[in-house]
Amino acid sequence: PKKFLLIELFEMGASLMVSPSITQILTKHPDAEIHVLTTDSCVGSWLTLNQVESNRIHVISGGSLVHFGFSILRNIWKLRQVKFEVILDFGLLTRVTSILSGILSAKHRAGFHRMALEGLYRGTFFDLKCSFNQNRHISANFLALTDLALNPDSPAEFPSPKIAVDRSLLKLPEYRPKLRASELTEKFFPDFNLTHHKLIVVSPDVGPTLSVRNYPIHSLVRLLDMMSSQYPNFYFAIVGTSNDQKTQLAVLEKVANKERFVGLCGKTSFTDLLDILAIAEFAISNDNGVAHFAALTRTRSLALFSTDSPNVYGPLGECAIVYSYFHCSPCIMAYNHKRSLCSNNRCLQVISPEFVFDIFQKFEKGIIKGGTVNGTIPYINF
Repeated sequence: PKKFLLIELFEMGASLMVSPSITQILTKHPDAEIHVLTTDSCVGSWLTLNQVESNRIHVISGGSLVHFGFSILRNIWKLRQVKFEVILDFGLLTRVTSILSGILSAKHRAGFHRMALEGLYRGTFFDLKCSFNQNRHISANFLALTDLALNPDSPAEFPSPKIAVDRSLLKLPEYRPKLRASELTEKFFPDFNLTHHKLIVVSPDVGPTLSVRNYPIHSLVRLLDMMSSQYPNFYFAIVGTSNDQKTQLAVLEKVANKERFVGLCGKTSFTDLLDILAIAEFAISNDNGVAHFAALTRTRSLALFSTDSPNVYGPLGECAIVYSYFHCSPCIMAYNHKRSLCSNNRCLQVISPEFVFDIFQKFEKGIIKGGTVNGTIPYINF
């Protein structure tokens, strides 16, 4: 096969997790022509990976439902002309991508299938059906799906594929900053002396659709106060979209040592954010894209997980995850189409700022390693 189409529409973090699969395709087929179908909110991730030519990244525009529908139709017409030989649908949550796989005619269509499990029903458009393993990292699941697509003539077995994913393949390319540190300082941190101080990037808000993942403001403020008091050489940059400005304001109003904080929500492009992460010493975030982007820049991160399993969605970088192991967690997964009924995230509320600060200190000093939950349990556990 020469022409591949990869479909991953909605999650910026998930698009990064597809990177090892692209590497695997190019290893076996160096001359492969790889296309991607995604949405406008995820384009930045794909361009940053620099593994797919920009003119082969096909974008479905968001906005209104009507606009979304017409954009899908335009892409269907355009992509059918390419005549793909293999389609890999990396979607888990909706049937939209499954239907697209069926409409975009290809010799082989590979996607996740529920096998004998409840949930995860996505139609019958796939001739190569891959089982989804909730106990394995999402990038390992993507690699299993890719292996199935690269070996379409292997004997069909149930469930499939019967392989052991190579953990050494779970890595991301390294991002190369566009701006020098001096240019970033002049643009975003004119009052900070980053020559003799370290920068900590803080992402306090996951957004309105997944606010159940947010660490309580009072706990975050307490954590930041301990950090700024214990580490007088730390500056803090709060990042996010313009929708996160209310949360940013709540943090900035309550933290001590305000002169060492700057609010950048809504003020950075995606590339700016990556450049800022590249010069940062640490990133502190909820379970959102920032921890995954930090893996691209090789920046250490500390992430607070709650509704999703860290064993499935932990960043592919030097990350220490804090997790409470509540009986009801994870309450968001592929099997329930990532729909949580929770409106009271006690799994995050019980995590004390003192405990998070202790994990951070041990991580900062090298006492605990990245890739672990609470500094003890590896989250890519195979």
